[in-house]
Amino acid sequence: MGTAIRFRNVHTFIDVTIDEDNPTVRSLIDQLPLTNLNFADNAGLEKLVRLPHKLTIAGSPASGIHPGDLICFTPWNSIAFWYDPAGYKPNKKLVHLGRYRATMTQLEQITAAPVTAEVLTA
Repeated sequence: MGTAIRFRNVHTFIDVTIDEDNPTVRSLIDQLPLTNLNFADNAGLEKLVRLPHKLTIAGSPASGIHPGDLICFTPWNSIAFWYDPAGYKPNKKLVHLGRYRATMTQLEQITAAPVTAEVLTA
């Protein structure tokens, strides 16, 4: 799709390039902007936040995940910055949304204060 989403707080920002077109991606974009998102570390694998509104899952393909992926974990209605070096094979509980580049410092800072997510305009 080429759409970019910026996740930002007072400490840092992380831009995600949306590289999928599926119902879950469209559902996320339709909810933006979102404010007061509180990301947390999940088991040293990802920085995760549960979304306030349900994402559409039906019709989205199962996905594997790799470091640098923004993913949706469907049972929790959450999105996450995956950074663990081990990937996961395709799983019907995971939907790939896009790709990001961030340092571990940025990933730590994204959990330090509430986050706003918004579509970047060209």
